[in-house]
Parts: sequence; structure tokens; C-alpha cells
Amino acid sequence: GELTKDVLFLTIGVDVQADRLEGSIWGWGLYKRSWLIEHVIIHGETDTPTSSAWQELAKLLNKTYAHPSGGALGVYRAAIDSGYNTQTVYSWSRTYHRSKLIVIKGMDSAAGWIVGIAKHVDVKQNGKTIKYGASMTPVNSSALKVETYGYLNLVSEDEVNTPYGWIDLPENIDQDFVEQ
Repeated sequence: GELTKDVLFLTIGVDVQADRLEGSIWGWGLYKRSWLIEHVIIHGETDTPTSSAWQELAKLLNKTYAHPSGGALGVYRAAIDSGYNTQTVYSWSRTYHRSKLIVIKGMDSAAGWIVGIAKHVDVKQNGKTIKYGASMTPVNSSALKVETYGYLNLVSEDEVNTPYGWIDLPENIDQDFVEQ
């Protein structure tokens, strides 16, 4: 995908399945405006952190995109869901600094929070957590979906004066992707 001049930074969200990794790269601008830059499906088994699928994901995290300003943007922050192959996700995530990659887990909560507080998930034999081990950040899936659906239902008269939270999707986007 191509970046517009209004994209300030990039993120990627990654979902783990048995036979693939799916990642959506988003560009972010002022007023929470976002653009789906690219959706990538990396086929391959995901049971071991050294498999080819995980190696391809590592390459994707280091990919750069040309910016209209003449520079290039790489992925600023990645979030990977640990709901499937949890221990493999934790193991793979240990190779990245927390400032680049966070491990998340979708949870439903009646509370209004969207992103919770990270907690350490690596423990020693004595039961104490490992200070710089893997950590997991809970994400309130229900609240996030409600917010996202609200943004997808916004109406704008033109591309310049878009409302707060506007989401730009490619014209050829698959309806199944949008519904997920």
C-alpha cells in the first residue's frame, strides 16, 4: 500500500492461527484518522517460534514504506494476539524489545477500558515473575469493536474534512475482512 502525506506512523496487528499469521498494517494521522495500508497473510505452521511463518513476520516488522515527504516509515509498534499458540507467541516476542512489540490477549469486560495494564507472564521455578521476561497486555475486545464500528459508520462530505476517528479503507477491501 501507499502512504498519504497525512500518515505520521505505522502499526501492525497480528493474529495467530494454526496455519498462518495475519497482519494488518495501519497508518495513523491526526485526530485518530487511520488508513489500512496493507493486509498480509503469511502461510505456514505457527507451532514453533523458528518456523518460516515467524521468520517472514520478522521481515514484515522491519519493512519500510515510502512516504510522500521523501522519507520512509517503518512499523513503530506491533501488537500480536496470544490467544492461540500462547507459549510460542511469548517465546517469539522475547526477541523484540517491548518498545517495538507488545503481546496482547483479547478479553471481554464490562468496564470501559480498551487497553489494560501489562502483566509479566514469565515466572521462575520459585513462582516469582521474571522482570524482563515476556509480558501480556489485555485488550477489551468488545469495547474496541464498538469503537471501531462507530468510526466505520462515520460520514464525511470530502476527504479533507473528515471527522475524528475516520477510517480509510482501500476500495477493493474484502467485506469479510471488514466484518472481522
